Amino acid sequence: MVTSALFLHHLSIFPRTQFGISTYYSLPLLHQKPAMSPYKFPLLKLPRVALNEVLKLFTPFEIISLSLCSNYTKSICKTIRAVTHCKETLTKFDVFIDSHYEIHLQFSYLPAHDWVFYMRKKRPVPESTRDRRFVDNVREFFRGEKRILKFFGSKKSRKQKLQEYVSSWDPRRRVVEHCTGGRGTITTTEYALRLRTSDCLISATRNLCFYISEIFHHEIQAFAFDYKMFGIEENQLILELFCQQPVQQFQLSGDTSNDSSKNDILTEILTQQKAINRLNLRFNPSVDYRFDLNQFENRSDSLNILHSHWITFQQLQEIKSQMVFLSRSNFLQADFKVLIQKWRDGWSPNWEALMIEFNEDINIDKCVEGQFIQLQTKDWKNKKAVYR
Repeated sequence: MVTSALFLHHLSIFPRTQFGISTYYSLPLLHQKPAMSPYKFPLLKLPRVALNEVLKLFTPFEIISLSLCSNYTKSICKTIRAVTHCKETLTKFDVFIDSHYEIHLQFSYLPAHDWVFYMRKKRPVPESTRDRRFVDNVREFFRGEKRILKFFGSKKSRKQKLQEYVSSWDPRRRVVEHCTGGRGTITTTEYALRLRTSDCLISATRNLCFYISEIFHHEIQAFAFDYKMFGIEENQLILELFCQQPVQQFQLSGDTSNDSSKNDILTEILTQQKAINRLNLRFNPSVDYRFDLNQFENRSDSLNILHSHWITFQQLQEIKSQMVFLSRSNFLQADFKVLIQKWRDGWSPNWEALMIEFNEDINIDKCVEGQFIQLQTKDWKNKKAVYR
């Protein structure tokens, strides 16, 4: 089988400007370099069946790169990714916005690889340091000055667009270790591209997400951001661009324990988020912050609150998520005793599993009163034995 490296090595292309970023590149080469050849490979002249087989060998970055060249290449990439077994291979589509702007992709056929876009503000480049190879390759692709002018419009607009581009579509590779929450660490290989734009980074990140969704036929699965990093208008823009559609996972961070002025925007964010599977609230609000959990638009399967001092005991009893994890709460042993007694009296809460970090050490023996039975190990999951 011929690898994608053979085809990519001889294909230099110049794509359209997308999502506020002008992108020039040669398609990235992640594999071992083949022997040099004086001829370019006619990729787009392959029969459709052969072309589809070649595209299946492309990495995610290569697919996106090729799709940016023209409407024709975009339609080709969308078609090949629309095949059911291709659509199902995208297992992670996560967006993170804080001091950095990141988009993470992962595919089942490369389970130990993360494909990451890092969005950055464009740095001003002096005229003398402009990459001449960029201009030369543009001219080679369009085969003449007139065609370049026609593509870019005026000379002034052409000059402006030539200054904005991705420095390289060859991704940086590094090995990353991830904590698995008490179960050790897992190691993945990260391939990262750094894209620079002069536009608003929030809007540019969303536009890139739209484009990835269009090519790979998938919506964002997880979204996380730190609301403390932004002003009111920026937070509202994030809500408008990223919180109008449901996501499997939503994470909100930010320490505003000394800033009550952030309470209103915090409430607005919690009200508008649409987590389906996991709602991870890692923010630390001021001591006077209150929020009605019934305002959640969706009932998430799992609710994890890192600083839960703002959760009242009444709210604890009414939480509708199946699994609830509350850390750094204000609950005391007396509250735990009430929960045990209510449960023994026949109370069935909405949640199925609850973990609480109390504000004091708990003596379990003092929280359970009345008769008890000693179950054998074999009967721990036997309802008849428990009810007897």
